[in-house]
Amino acid sequence: MGREGLLRASRWLVAVATAVLAGAWGLPVGGVAVAAAAPLNTAPPAITGTAKDGQKLRASAGTWNGQKPTTYAYQWTRCDGFGNECQDIPSATRRVYKAASKDVGHALRVLVTASDATGSSSETSAPTNAIDAVAPKRKGAAKITGVLEDGQTLTAVTGTWKGTPPLSFGYQWEACDTSAGDCSSIAGATGASYQIVSSQVAGRLRALITATGPGGSATVTSRPT
Repeated sequence: MGREGLLRASRWLVAVATAVLAGAWGLPVGGVAVAAAAPLNTAPPAITGTAKDGQKLRASAGTWNGQKPTTYAYQWTRCDGFGNECQDIPSATRRVYKAASKDVGHALRVLVTASDATGSSSETSAPTNAIDAVAPKRKGAAKITGVLEDGQTLTAVTGTWKGTPPLSFGYQWEACDTSAGDCSSIAGATGASYQIVSSQVAGRLRALITATGPGGSATVTSRPT
């Protein structure tokens, strides 16, 4: 190659290098502005926490290449149990999301959008496991209300329970001795209310309340009358 050819090759290399650098920095090339690339995701977003009703899940933005400063927006989505067919969860746009009863049986994902001066791009996390239901739980003993006289009707009060809804309740009344140390089930007494009979005068009564929901069952025993 002659001297003129070497000069032409040198000019071509300089032009290519200039175009590449200009494109990377969004500078004009030949009078035409070259758009800089939007943030590029190099490690996807992730979700940590326990996949259970009522538990808080936290999203990490992942790793992005882009200009500083970079801001991140979050959108949680509810999917089928395998992480497909996802739909946005209204107002779930923060890093932390508290799983709700509506999420039970569904996997969750989070969509992260990174934005800088050059534009925006988005990436989705892997799905969580399907959200588990929580078994019913009541703090303390249940109560019985009513007048303690022969022929009067008593009522077992369910009180406040935690657990994944819907909850249903079952009852079993028991007749006890005077110390309430020896109790036995009363046949057919399985409603929320019970009418005292004469054979139970001078004895005590109590009720077992069983709550059942998607997460399982739990039973509490009332204080004896």
